[in-house]
Amino acid sequence: MRTFLILFLFCIGMSCSRQHFWNTNKILLLQVDYTTYAFEGGKEILVSSNHSSLDTLPLVAIDTPASDFGSRTIIHEPGKEKIFYGTVVWMGRGNLIFPDSIISPGNFETRSMEVLPTPFQMLPPNRTIPEEKLTKIWEAVKHLKIVAKYLIKGKKIGVFEYSRSVGAGDPLDWDYYLVFSD
Repeated sequence: MRTFLILFLFCIGMSCSRQHFWNTNKILLLQVDYTTYAFEGGKEILVSSNHSSLDTLPLVAIDTPASDFGSRTIIHEPGKEKIFYGTVVWMGRGNLIFPDSIISPGNFETRSMEVLPTPFQMLPPNRTIPEEKLTKIWEAVKHLKIVAKYLIKGKKIGVFEYSRSVGAGDPLDWDYYLVFSD
């Protein structure tokens, strides 16, 4: 009886861990400099919930305006998981809190063949980035192998600006981020 109970608990545990494994997906976050449009690095982030089969990204942008201190948060909606969090400081400079590190550009493989972007999805939706800036942002990452891998799914590309300093903010501190979903 004890052997049966141990075997039963083991099977339940394996079932739960397999279910968690199969429900794990990735979000790719790429950072591009606001003024030079240079690719600055990126990070793949695991999210534990299923992605939608729609082409839109299930992301929500939450902005807390900086009267002194504020923030920008991007949430993966299905699992309520934070994929980006950065502070914003009035007359100062905020910090990127999550992800806590960005992988440097030299660690991303490139390819000679460029890929065409799928449509962009602004975060939040009521923000706009001029077309000529979107083109320059895309130019910075279109040669990356990992971008081609994510675009196979046909999802839109999330894009947002992170202005860590406001008021007399310094655009040299700012970045654009592209978000891809598998």
